[in-house]
Parts: sequence; structure tokens; C-alpha cells
Amino acid sequence: MTRLVSFSAVCIAFVSLTACSADDGGSSLRQAYKVDPAAKCDPADTNCAGEDPTVPPCDPADTNCKPPPPVSNPCDAQAVKSDESCKTLLGYTWNGSTCTELHGCQCFGPDCGSLFKSAEACKEAFGSCVVPDWCGETAQELATLLAEARSCNIASAGAIVCDGTVVPTTMGCPVPVASGSSKATIAYLDLYKAYAQKCPLPVPACPSPKGLSIDCVQGADIDGLMGACSYVPAPSTGEAK
Repeated sequence: MTRLVSFSAVCIAFVSLTACSADDGGSSLRQAYKVDPAAKCDPADTNCAGEDPTVPPCDPADTNCKPPPPVSNPCDAQAVKSDESCKTLLGYTWNGSTCTELHGCQCFGPDCGSLFKSAEACKEAFGSCVVPDWCGETAQELATLLAEARSCNIASAGAIVCDGTVVPTTMGCPVPVASGSSKATIAYLDLYKAYAQKCPLPVPACPSPKGLSIDCVQGADIDGLMGACSYVPAPSTGEAK
């Protein structure tokens, strides 16, 4: 049987919604009040309004009438924090994006009992929640392509090898490549375009290329005849400035 709160009290509370009358048995109120289906009480509670969406919610004083708990996201951060008064490792916790260490003398929060003993256990539990680091992985792939695009042979150094084409980089400053039409350069630029649209780019203070030429330069970490197209300082004239 449907249970309603005191009619006089309800009339006062909802006077702005409908005109109440002591003779209408609450029919005007029942027609005017719409209950959000998500906020309805437990249908198993016979003291609640049941499935009728036009019936007001149960009396707040009725402790047996409880709305269903909100659905939680299994990938939400664990509700834990520490007092940080010492550096004792309390365990590993999921912060919503990755597994981190929790340090302190004491853990506070409803999920303290669910801390993990190892980072591996935490990652295994929340493995399906980890968002791949597309930007980081793509930056590494771009570095490989750029190294290939800049590669040149010291024995055949010159404008024909390093044709003066420069390309943007994930570090911000443009660098020369061997050829603007090489497969490596084209592949690099295609991937860089996608990277620049999704990932943050630094704005460093790049040195001015004025007075610099481009040539095939052998770096200290490059063996044999292979080098990389790079900016090189203009030869000094030896004149005093």
C-alpha cells in the first residue's frame, strides 16, 4: 500500500506546484509531482511509493526507504589518502590513471583495505583502465623516423645529400633532413601532423639559422661514414669584429 507523508505538510511544501485541497486526497499533488526514476526507492520496500512515477518520494524520516546506490565507475581512483607524516610505504593505489605508491604513517579512506602489496598487482587489477600513452609512443616512433630522414653519408656530403629541407620536431626546434622527398621524411611528416594535432608541443627558444649552413655532420656517437644533416656554423673569416 502506498504511503504518503502528512497531507498538510506536503501541501505547504508543494504549494507552488499545485493547489491543494483537504478533500482531494492528494490527487492534485500526485499529478503534479514527477519522480526521477533513478531516484526512486527500493521497490522491495513496501513503505515506498512503488513504480508509479507520479507518486512523491517516501517520507525522509522513513529509514527503511533508501534510493539505490549510484553506479560507480570501476576505473575511478581509489578513495585513499595518507597523513604523509612519514615515508613508510603503505601500499600501491590506483589514482584514476596509473598505479602509484602511497606513503605515510596511516591510510585514511574507505578503500584503505584494498591497497595493493605490489605495483604489479595493482596494474593487473586495473589493466583494462590504463589509457595507452599514444603521445609518448608516437614521439619515440617519430624520433626513429627523424634519425632515418636525417641520415647521410659523409663521403657524399653536400647540397645534393642535405638539400636544405628542415622539418619540425617534437622538441620544438626544426632540424635539417637529407631530402624533402625521401620516404623517411614523408613518413615522418605524415606522422608528425597527427602528433601535433593531439599532443602538446613545446615552444623553445630556437637558435636563428641565420649565418648557418646545412651539411652532413658526423656525430661523436656515429660510427663509420654515416652522419646526420645538421646546421653547421659559418667558417670564421678571422677578422676582428
